[in-house]
Parts: sequence; structure tokens; C-alpha cells
Amino acid sequence: MDAIFLQDITLPRLRDLTLCILSNACPGLPPLSLPSLQNLTFSLQYKRFVTVGVLSDWTVPEGDLHRIFTTVLSAYGPLLRRLHLNPVDWHRGWGDLVINNQLLLDYCPSLEHFITYAAGASKASHHPTLRWIDMWVPAERLNEPGSDIAHDPTAACVQDATNFPALQNCRFLDLCLSPIADLPVLLSPRDPLPRDGSAVRWTLPPFRISQTHERVTWADPYEYYSDSDSSYAPSSNEDEDSAEFWSSDDAGSESSESPDADPRFDVYRLAEGVVYP
Repeated sequence: MDAIFLQDITLPRLRDLTLCILSNACPGLPPLSLPSLQNLTFSLQYKRFVTVGVLSDWTVPEGDLHRIFTTVLSAYGPLLRRLHLNPVDWHRGWGDLVINNQLLLDYCPSLEHFITYAAGASKASHHPTLRWIDMWVPAERLNEPGSDIAHDPTAACVQDATNFPALQNCRFLDLCLSPIADLPVLLSPRDPLPRDGSAVRWTLPPFRISQTHERVTWADPYEYYSDSDSSYAPSSNEDEDSAEFWSSDDAGSESSESPDADPRFDVYRLAEGVVYP
């Protein structure tokens, strides 16, 4: 079997790559040549990472995970424009893991979009080209009374914004939505949104998602099963301040649009990102 790695395997046109992290084994990389790689996602399969033992007492092998990151980024980091740490299936045993965001950014000098997560994440200190930072955050932290994190994504992501000369925006992403792997791209931080700061709501049954400049969250998590509930009534926060985009089998591809939104803001981009039921 070793004979297949006697020479480099070249994939000259590959631009997007997702690596599923299933264990802490990282013996090295096969000799892959990926000269066009721009976008890399680490899909963190936490439940597969768990070893035999009492689940509540299990902790993350922090050094092992960083070794995986740095092994890959030392080879491909200089090529990247987008780096995504996607916590697909969250477990509280990972809550104390400190992700050294600055260390990862240092491997990616041309990065433009960085998606990380908030569990013990260290704030980044500097980067010359980074334009957008997204952070996966548990919903309870976003809604915690008196929490500073709920009001200032930039302060939560970076130490000093002046050390990020290209930075345009930082956002929070609801961690419950992390199984929609391409969400940070499908609801991109570069998408034009209503100028008054109101939310754009996406309806793709059974998902209802709200997007603002600062957040991408469930539009209303308590109404997830409302269509099957005969006693359901719209909540008071379903007001007219948000534009809504929707799709159904009966309605075809038509969507309602805010006059301030870009008509290219197409709901079918979101459909392509739904990877789990």
C-alpha cells in the first residue's frame, strides 16, 4: 500500500476541502499537492473523539487537536482564504479546550474569512488581511443577561481591532446551527443586508433562520415544531422589521424580498448547506 505514496498526488483544481477529525491520531499527511486550495474546513466530530471512560469526566486532548491543525496548516495555510473550525456535534467535555486562534492565523498570512468557536477560544491579536471573523457561540451565552458577548462580536473575537487593518465585520453564529456546515458561506458576511440594521429571515422548512450584521441564529427556536401544533400562534417578535425569504415545494423558487436586499440573495444557497436532518 505504501507504493501509492511514492510520488505526490496532485489535485490541481481543488479549491475547497473538508477534513473530518475523527480521532487524535495524526501520523502525517500523504504527499498531496493542492496548488489551488483556498478554503479549508476542519469538521470536528466530537462524539467520535471520545475514548472509553466516563463521558462526564472526559476532557479534550488539547495538544493533540492543535497538532492536527498545525500539521495541516503548515502545509496549506499560506494558500488559504477561508479557514473554518466547525464544531458539528458539541459535547461539554470540550468546553475547557483553549483554541489558540492567533497561532492558527499565523499559519495563514493571506486569510480573509476565519470561522472559529467560543469555547475557551483565545482572542486573536493581529492579522494583515483578515476581513471577517465568525464565531460559533452557544445560544445561552448569546442570551445571557448582562453578557458583554451578546452585544459586541468584535470585542469577543479580537484584542484590538486596530491591529486588523482589513477587518470589516465580526459575527456570532448560533452553535445549534453548526450541522449546517456551509452556513457561514451561504449566509455570507459580505451579503448586502437592510441598511436599517433589521434582520433578514430565511424560511426553509423546517428551518427559520435570522441574519443580521452581528448574528446568524434561529429566528425563533421555540417555534421549530409550530407547523404541527394546532395551538400555535405567531409570537410578538414576528414583526414587520425583517425581510423574509422562503421556499417550498408548492411555491417554486419565488421569494419575497426587501427593497434594501440584493436580489441575488437566493435561499437555495442555504438548501445546499443542510447536511443533517
